[in-house]
Amino acid sequence: MMRKALCLLSVAMIAGLAFTGEAPAQKWPKHLSVVCGPEGGSGFALLSVWAPIINKASGANLSVQATGGNSVNAIMVHRKQADFGLSTSALVAEGWKGADWTSNLKLTDLRTIAIFQSYVTQYYGRAKKNIRALDDMTGRHVSLGNAGTSTDVWGRRLFSLFNVKPSRISNVAPGQGNDLLKDDLLDIQAVHGSVPHNSIVELQLSDDLIVFGLSKERGEQFMAKYPGLYPFTIPAGTYKKQTEPFHSFSEPVVLVGHKDLPADLVYQVTKATFEKQKDLEAGYKPFRQVKIENAVQSPVLMHPGAHKYYAEKGIKIPDAAIPK
Repeated sequence: MMRKALCLLSVAMIAGLAFTGEAPAQKWPKHLSVVCGPEGGSGFALLSVWAPIINKASGANLSVQATGGNSVNAIMVHRKQADFGLSTSALVAEGWKGADWTSNLKLTDLRTIAIFQSYVTQYYGRAKKNIRALDDMTGRHVSLGNAGTSTDVWGRRLFSLFNVKPSRISNVAPGQGNDLLKDDLLDIQAVHGSVPHNSIVELQLSDDLIVFGLSKERGEQFMAKYPGLYPFTIPAGTYKKQTEPFHSFSEPVVLVGHKDLPADLVYQVTKATFEKQKDLEAGYKPFRQVKIENAVQSPVLMHPGAHKYYAEKGIKIPDAAIPK
């Protein structure tokens, strides 16, 4: 009788583990890497909050690694040099087909997991330099973030299209750029990230800054040339002494994973991302912009594990993104 009871108890425990997702977790890779942009950027801030919360909720073992940026992350995930990565929708769509920044390599092993908030291009410098618009950067020293970031890719394309010719273009992360701005060794730092951007807010604690984007007209011209970008207006009061709204362009942030990741792992990671959103918002305010409905913006095929979760929630993914 005792043996039968113990047997039934064991079965119940196994069933309970399977229900909570702990049993499948035993078959998952013991260590999972998730790559983001450089320290001081939006991606690093976002994933530093996201990973521990997702690990606790899903049973995964994700570790965050800082990299050169969004284009680098997409290539790394495609090559299985990372399991998950942050990138942006327009870049992922380009990478899928092959692009200049992939050396025409087609990143077709990427799969969409989730759409996060939008990244927005913003420029900032010390107020005493009086640089207020794209054309004012001609003859100035400008940093476009690390080489390979979306800041760098879009910035160089903007300069080319509108014939803006800085005296020097550097590739330093926002944190280092802030130090150079303080020492008058840099005129403008560009970021393509969250609004408000943490590097701008940090520097405004000690310096008066001018923060700006693109004119509405030029933004429309640029977005017409590069589909997948969207208009974005940064409201007045987003930054200190910003009395008027200004325009720029944006693109959704995409969490991608390699196509060979276990479906049940990706399902649990996706589920935890949306069911723990209050916890995520408490740690990083831009998570307030994350909506499950934005999954319909998937720029490439979705991972089957993620698609299963969205289907359960009634989100109708476009045919072009449904796993084959």
